[in-house]
Amino acid sequence: MMRETLYSDLINQRKICNKCNDLCSDLSSSQSKGKLYQLETVVKGRFATDTLGLWNPANNSNPLTASVLVIGQDFSNAGYFDPPKSLSEITEIESKNITNETLLKYIDLAGINKEEIYFTNAVLCIKSGSMSDPIKKEWLTNCSDNFLKPLITEHLSNLKIIITLGKVALDSIRIISEDANKVISDFSEKANFSSIPENNYTINIKEKQFKLYPMFHTGRLGHSNAKRVQKNPTELWEAISRH
Repeated sequence: MMRETLYSDLINQRKICNKCNDLCSDLSSSQSKGKLYQLETVVKGRFATDTLGLWNPANNSNPLTASVLVIGQDFSNAGYFDPPKSLSEITEIESKNITNETLLKYIDLAGINKEEIYFTNAVLCIKSGSMSDPIKKEWLTNCSDNFLKPLITEHLSNLKIIITLGKVALDSIRIISEDANKVISDFSEKANFSSIPENNYTINIKEKQFKLYPMFHTGRLGHSNAKRVQKNPTELWEAISRH
């Protein structure tokens, strides 16, 4: 019960967070670029948002028991919620999302039980403009320090494995891990991400040790990047089951 209460406190901190200077308070300029909206702002009370984020493709019910953490980039954009959607509609849409379907297929290949995974994003607020608009460094740093780090070190007590999808998600680990730059060769903010997925790494976050598996994003662009450097995502995920 205490763990759940502390986790609720983390969610409440996310709901009132104003760490990013350009955080919007309304959707009057929802098509403009470079803005963020809190999740509650875009759903406008249509359903309770008592989670860190909406993304949960496996729809697991008790994420605090997770031994595996999967980190994506961010959840869609403000336009995704227009016209208004209910939580059940969002769940249905996400269940048919090709990116999520591919991810769940890879998770099976890795020999991981979906019920053992906590799914989250590197950026928890919703951005305006296009879904392909870039993530600002300030957003990533604030979310990583204030939410991802305490989630990993204080709330997921059974966590052993961290899987990142794409460069933004991997950068979120770079921000909060004391030794990531030393452990992963050429692991820096400007590093060529495509050269990194292939190996597993042991990293420390606040004196806790985890196995890190950087993976390509499971969307179309991630597959294109993997193909460009002649890497096979299927083989990368299957390798997890052998470690």
